[in-house]
Amino acid sequence: MITETQLLPLLQDFEPIPLEEEPLLFDRKDAKYIFSAKNLPAILSAMQDDYRILTINTSRLFHYQTTYFDTEKGAMYLAHHSGKLNRYKVRIRKYEETNTFFLEVKFKSNKGRTIKSRISTETPDLLNNHNYNFLIQSNPYNPYNLLPAVKTSFSRITLINNENNERVTIDFNLTLKHLKNTSTHEMNSLGIIEIKNEKGKVAPVFHKMIKAGYIYMYRISKYCLGIRLLDQELKSNQYKRKLQYINQIIH
Repeated sequence: MITETQLLPLLQDFEPIPLEEEPLLFDRKDAKYIFSAKNLPAILSAMQDDYRILTINTSRLFHYQTTYFDTEKGAMYLAHHSGKLNRYKVRIRKYEETNTFFLEVKFKSNKGRTIKSRISTETPDLLNNHNYNFLIQSNPYNPYNLLPAVKTSFSRITLINNENNERVTIDFNLTLKHLKNTSTHEMNSLGIIEIKNEKGKVAPVFHKMIKAGYIYMYRISKYCLGIRLLDQELKSNQYKRKLQYINQIIH
């Protein structure tokens, strides 16, 4: 496992990009990869010439906490588990460096696009008048039926392509916590890369990293991973093979 202290000198090799220039890409296509955390230095080195790094007040490495909400019977999780399109996720994300919160709804359309809407909120609590009105307009589930399900915490590096609006997030040091039974699971050896752009095209550097064995194209949801590992009540047969594959990669 590489430490954040070890990573910081590598991050200084990137040209910075300020927050106000970061493309938000609320309507986009995504591609996801997983990798063993030990390969992170090689991944960053491969991307250095083609990407700038998001920088806020000289910080280039950020920390997030995300609380996912679902119905009592896990309707959103089960929709994802069965591969249903036109599905939703509801979450509140805390940006630790700035101590700010955003309530976000992610919609995965049957066209393969991810459409995200969000509003700022003052606390990690889901319901108040401001949040209720937003939820009614942005997702089909009754806000009063949504309960906190899984909390994730992780570190993130955000890179922006020099030539287009492609945004790449690199997440690692992942911890999952079930909010009903309070069980936790650390996955410090797993890293997740998500590429976000308008057309779903992947830069050549990622094909090179696949060929080198640094990364593996694999769709994964932190929320669903948390349910699979920590909740024994909801069905998870579709994730058994995924977990076996992930374990092969990180070990």
